[in-house]
Amino acid sequence: MLNIGFTVIAYPDSVKIQPYARQLDLAKRLISTARDDACTVIVMGQLRYREDSLQRLRGRVDDQVLAKCEVSDAVLALACCRADGIEGLCHLEGDFAVVCYNRATRSLVALRDPMGGYPLFWLQQGDVIALSTSIRPLIDLLPTVDFDIEYAADYLVFPNSAISEMPIQRTAYKEVQRLLPGWLCEANLSARQVFCQPYWHWRDKLVAIDVDTVEEAGSLVRESLEAAVRERMSSRALTASHFSGGFDSTGVALLACRLGQKSGKSLQALSLIYNFDPILATEQEYIQAALESKVARESNPLIAHHSISADDLLYFDEYQNVPLLDEPSSLIAEWSSVAVVAKIAARAGADSVMTGRGADHLFVHSPKSLIADLLMKGKVSQALQMVEQYSYFNSSSALGIMVSALGLLIQQNVMEALVRGGQTSYETMTLRTVPPWLTKDFTRHYHLRQRTLAWQYPLARTGSMTTDSLPFVAGNWFSWYAGLLHGAVMSQPYFDPRMIVLALSLPMELNLQPGRMKPILAAALHDVLPEKIIKRDQKVNFGLRLNGLSRHHEALEAMIQQAPIPNGILDRSILIDSLAKAALGVYQNAQVVKRLITALSYLIWLSRRETWRQLSVPTIALQEVSYDELPTT
Repeated sequence: MLNIGFTVIAYPDSVKIQPYARQLDLAKRLISTARDDACTVIVMGQLRYREDSLQRLRGRVDDQVLAKCEVSDAVLALACCRADGIEGLCHLEGDFAVVCYNRATRSLVALRDPMGGYPLFWLQQGDVIALSTSIRPLIDLLPTVDFDIEYAADYLVFPNSAISEMPIQRTAYKEVQRLLPGWLCEANLSARQVFCQPYWHWRDKLVAIDVDTVEEAGSLVRESLEAAVRERMSSRALTASHFSGGFDSTGVALLACRLGQKSGKSLQALSLIYNFDPILATEQEYIQAALESKVARESNPLIAHHSISADDLLYFDEYQNVPLLDEPSSLIAEWSSVAVVAKIAARAGADSVMTGRGADHLFVHSPKSLIADLLMKGKVSQALQMVEQYSYFNSSSALGIMVSALGLLIQQNVMEALVRGGQTSYETMTLRTVPPWLTKDFTRHYHLRQRTLAWQYPLARTGSMTTDSLPFVAGNWFSWYAGLLHGAVMSQPYFDPRMIVLALSLPMELNLQPGRMKPILAAALHDVLPEKIIKRDQKVNFGLRLNGLSRHHEALEAMIQQAPIPNGILDRSILIDSLAKAALGVYQNAQVVKRLITALSYLIWLSRRETWRQLSVPTIALQEVSYDELPTT
């Protein structure tokens, strides 16, 4: 992420803190620094729930510092560190990467928020220790820049393509390490030692909430969601939100509309409109219902609605225009459809764009997961009743539902022994098999079969969001590479850690009611969303975008032929043949095709890597961002 960020380099006799940015106004909004006689802090991102932090500081810092804490993220972080040390930094909330240099103890402390709002990497090369929000400044410190083939092995068999970053400390380059979301990095500069560990433990945050009804749960979710939306609304410009006509983004948008009336600023509602696909075109009815809802009609000022023609937005459109990436990402295929939304939001004057991402993860549970949970608790009669209800409503086999639920109770290693494994052809490939384009030598030497099974997405395996699933959905790639490119932060209210903790602490069974879609979220938004949306019973599939494989078939094939693939990793002819079949619509399901997209994204990254290495880092002075000097402690 070389558009904006910072680098901290600790040499044996000095420490250099260097922000960088291509847009100075964006840097002033998102990067802040503060120093006193002992410490210097630099923060990338935005701290939230500031009042809670201020409350812990009142009576412990002077009024002058407290006043600065109200407007500067770096001053707030520094004050928390002054008051409570590293523990104070660990209590910060928001979307951030922060580094604190303590001159007195000759130490560096760095941390990321639990959902990884901004990336952070580090390396140790001889006597030099460095951290950066981008890998690019770090490779200048290395004598050689080598691929990490172990990373490539994990990336190329990873089953979930919609990830912002791999949930591992290893990166695409040897010597460079990732600081994971919710992790803390401590560096003793005198001893030249670095130690990384998690400071945030999701399981420890969950406490079962005793509610009996969907309405009670909905009330709690509403309070938490309103707070999450309020925290992400822009204080200096306009706020925008996706406005799809579904529960998730439309609910966020209408809440923001209601919350923003006091500011006198109109909400910018952004809708992707499909006219030619007969199924996707029906989404316009739900969008119109939301625009005619009571909340929208009574808003003052009114919602500013932007219709964005989306029929022609397909996978891999404009992939050559994606900013040069630190690491490969399958999300490159969807970049154009998100970038156009960010561009229109920015042109309308918005610097914050909220999305509905996360609602499906938190509030959609498969029946088999609940039935398995009931069986595990010994509630057999309730489980059988649930099987009967879902069998009736879905016109499906009761025996099949029960078998699926029982499958979740069988130990994972037993299940793995039962499913088909190894390497198969493109036509028979599944999420549990090794893609056929990976060579047999590469598969054997790097144990790709075992890696494939080890990386099975917990959400896909269990049907319900768990703490084990959260590393797979952390990060915010579209904000890093599409939103910030246009000066807009893309945020995810449903993935606010407070919302996550609440949702995962609610009784699972309340999320499942045959014939109702997202019952808890429907209860939370019952007076915001129109009845037409509340009573929706299914979501549409946006598989139309896969037609991009056909549109860009020739360009992608040429890219495969020319990509500088490391020896022995991938068979070009098999990949080209698989691409040709996918372009013709030959595939079992979209999830399997996305494994092909993963391979293509890796080759695109390889093809652009040398150009990325030639990029200059757009450094700026500390005083050009938000900068404060505090009085002596």
